[in-house]
Amino acid sequence: MLVDTAKSGTARKLVSLDFPVAAKTGTAERAGTSSNTDAVTVAYTPENTLVVWYGNASMKPEHDLPRGTTGGGITAFVARNALSTIQKEKIEFQQPESVARGEKDLYALRFPPREEVKFVAPTLDGKVVNGNAVIWFPAFESQLYEIYKNGQLMEVIRGKVGEYQFMDEKMGGKNPSEYHIKSRLVTASELGTTEEPTTSNTIKLYPSKENAHALRGTPKKRHWFF
Repeated sequence: MLVDTAKSGTARKLVSLDFPVAAKTGTAERAGTSSNTDAVTVAYTPENTLVVWYGNASMKPEHDLPRGTTGGGITAFVARNALSTIQKEKIEFQQPESVARGEKDLYALRFPPREEVKFVAPTLDGKVVNGNAVIWFPAFESQLYEIYKNGQLMEVIRGKVGEYQFMDEKMGGKNPSEYHIKSRLVTASELGTTEEPTTSNTIKLYPSKENAHALRGTPKKRHWFF
């Protein structure tokens, strides 16, 4: 870890060393000011570990570091000079058996990276079959879905993958029914976050068989004929 930091990161002043080295720098700022109180560089090779600290031991404001002093400056210079004297051999880092390389970075086998969860806004379709409203939409395992009829919650769906169908056997009456879906990530619902759900398009289904069709709540209307 941290080899790249010594090549192109904040500890890049170590890049001139002729052996592999990893490093991390740090800078502490006095709260409420632009003054720095501490600068540190930690560097290591397969054989040696070195910590260089330059800071205000008294913590009195008048003893703060000179303006612009950071861990990537004087402490990195000192670490480079010290390591060039201490380290006599060029020894490569060996990747531990407990570590694997992923697409972006190394990771411990005990803690494999999670697959990126993608949120997909639901798209709703529907029709009337034998007097019952049937609606369907593509479902994803990572998302929770709430099915609404005329603004009233009908059912909550989660853990489903692929096309999901819902039948409303209580369509009844002569007036059309409007259906829409609200969706959010399952993790957000479990954590009780305030994340706003995404709402699907609205479809309107008519109960009469003679006039059974669905109208999308979009600029382009789609009609169903049966």
